[in-house]
Amino acid sequence: MMRIGCKVDARESCESTNDCAAELARNGAEEGAVVIARAQTRGRGTKGRVWHSPPGAGLYMSVILWPVRTDLSPLPIAAGLGVRDGIFEAAGLQVGLKWPNDLVWGGRKLGGILCEAGASGSGGRFAVVGIGLNLDQEEGDFPEDIRPTAVSLRMAGGWDGSVERLASAVCAGLDRRYADFRDGRTRELIESYRAASTFSEGTVLTLRRADGGVVRGRWAGFDERGGLVLDLPDGRAAFFSAEAVSVERSG
Repeated sequence: MMRIGCKVDARESCESTNDCAAELARNGAEEGAVVIARAQTRGRGTKGRVWHSPPGAGLYMSVILWPVRTDLSPLPIAAGLGVRDGIFEAAGLQVGLKWPNDLVWGGRKLGGILCEAGASGSGGRFAVVGIGLNLDQEEGDFPEDIRPTAVSLRMAGGWDGSVERLASAVCAGLDRRYADFRDGRTRELIESYRAASTFSEGTVLTLRRADGGVVRGRWAGFDERGGLVLDLPDGRAAFFSAEAVSVERSG
């Protein structure tokens, strides 16, 4: 049975753990293998945004998966839940999940998840789940532009200094939730994600799309594939993480 964390490629520094993991996957790395780095020189979030990755201050890791399922839409849902489980196990903190890819504590961003897909030289289809968590920063350590909205495990009172313990717990959480994804237990994943969501029923949200469009509607939950469902003036519609840049409360 596959186990996430079965092989760990630990690096002092790299440009991006997602890029390193994708390169390993293109060369046939096994499912569940993990790349972890103490620092990233070009860490990134969704849509090419920079992820602040100073040495020793965060958990920067990426997991290689070879999903058999053709529809990967629910994978970010499973990944968010897995990382949330790991944080609770290692740090005792209940964090919220802000669709599509943020982990939130106290209204501030604790971490993010970046899921990307690719193909190997032999034509196999892989996915890389990248995780960035703020661990050891105090408020003044963050760049000024994100200081009001960022938080770390230290600031939240849940940091014991053991990156290894946290990484192990996150791998275990991901392993369990990926098994649910792989085995088609999507409804259970969606229900768990909804319970952990930072959104509340009927909240007006503004979704900024990757194509530059802006959509505003009332939150109505998630659909069976993990899409964000909004009630719009002309009806109900679902949106997926690949097409969303950000989602914010309106008003």
